[in-house]
Order: sequence, then structure tokens, then C-alpha cells
Amino acid sequence: MAGVKPTVTHGDRLLNLQQTPGLQKTSVRSPPYKSSNCTFVEAVWQMMVLETNRYAEQILGAGAENKCAWRPTDVPEMMAFVALLLCMGINKRPRYSMHWSRSEILRSPLYSATMARNRFTAILRFFHLANNRDVEGDSPRDKLAKLRPLLNIVLPSFLRVYQPGRSLSPDETMTKFKGRVSFKQYMPRKAAKWGLKSFSLNESDTGYTCAWELFTGSQPRCPQGQSSVSDPETNHPSEGTRQRSIEPFAGTRK
Repeated sequence: MAGVKPTVTHGDRLLNLQQTPGLQKTSVRSPPYKSSNCTFVEAVWQMMVLETNRYAEQILGAGAENKCAWRPTDVPEMMAFVALLLCMGINKRPRYSMHWSRSEILRSPLYSATMARNRFTAILRFFHLANNRDVEGDSPRDKLAKLRPLLNIVLPSFLRVYQPGRSLSPDETMTKFKGRVSFKQYMPRKAAKWGLKSFSLNESDTGYTCAWELFTGSQPRCPQGQSSVSDPETNHPSEGTRQRSIEPFAGTRK
């Protein structure tokens, strides 16, 4: 069809936008607990294990006494750790330790059967996604530098495992957050007045997220090729972020 681009480049991948919408051949229909493997591939878990062990080594140093308090983690244990974090988001308690309580009121056998409390807190203390020394030297202005390795693996997989249909909708979202980060937004007309603003491109029929980017304000282009600079025509910092989310589908009549 004239004027329609059959393929576009997204990151380092060539996307075929004339494929049949839906799950692609590279993904397998599976139970929900296995579906995360489509985006959280083996490289994600290996990266979590590597950087967590590296950070523990950097903090504890070579002291024999300190090393006795930490043993290197591995992929199965890291999967169990993340699974417990997800469960804690559903079954909330005022403190982490209360999930391991022996009280009949608070007792939840899942946590103690999966991991000891002290081991969980040790992994939580050293959990890392990037090498701090690389972050400080190579990308001092990238506000998401400590998350960038994870984002670079996970975000491209959104379009690898699922081909959206023609109806796509850009969306702006505020996620409630009151932590201490420089790019926290205040929007008094939103339900969540304080939080993190993000932009996404979603399939209208299913709500599937095809592209996502967290808005961190105006800053230089990141080493990985992503940026949050202002749009040159509107001079609005968030406009550049919004346009990048829809760029892969420009001219495809989606």
C-alpha cells in the first residue's frame, strides 16, 4: 500500500509492521507465571545476579569477617527474591520482617518456606542493576543510569513478543510516588498529585503497552541513545519523550 512503511527501525531491531497482530512466533502461550519469561529473559536475571554480587563485593571489601556475612547469590535465588517482592506488593505489611512473623494473626508460611528473613534482607541491601563505578564515570547526567541496563533489555521485548493492531493510543500516566528524586512531578489536577510521569504507547483493543518511557526532565542524550531533551518545535521537555514513544509507528497507518 502506497505511503505505508512495511518495516521500521526501533532501537537495534527491524520491525515488520505488516505481521499479523498478536503474539509472535518467538513467544509461547503459557500460564501467567511463565509469561514473564517473554520479557524477563535469562539476560535480566544474569544481570541482577552479577551486579548484586559486584555491589556486595564493593561494599564489604576483602575483610574476612565481612565476607562471612554474605555469600554470592544465583539466578534461582534471585527469582525467589523477586517473587517475594511481588507478593509483598499484594500482601502489604508495615515492615518486611512482619512477613516472617510467627504470630497466628500475621503468619504467612510462603515467605519462610521460600527464603530466610536474614537472607532476604541481605539481598535487599545489596540489590543492584548497574555497576556504580561505570555509572559515575560514563553517564553522570543520565538520571536513570542505575536502571538503564534493565530498561535496555526489557523495553525492546515489548514489540518482540507481541505485534499490535492498527489502533494505538499514546497515554500519559502519573504513578504515585513521594520519594526523593529530582524528576518527581507535582500535578495538582491529577488524582496522584505527587509522582513520576511516564509516557506509553498502548494498543487500544487490549491495553498492551508497546513502548514506555519515564519522563526525567530536560537532559542530554544518554549513551545508550535515549534522551529526554525538549522538542525543538514546542520547547516543552515532555514533548520529545512523547514523540519518541510513537516514532516507530509513524507512517504505518496504525
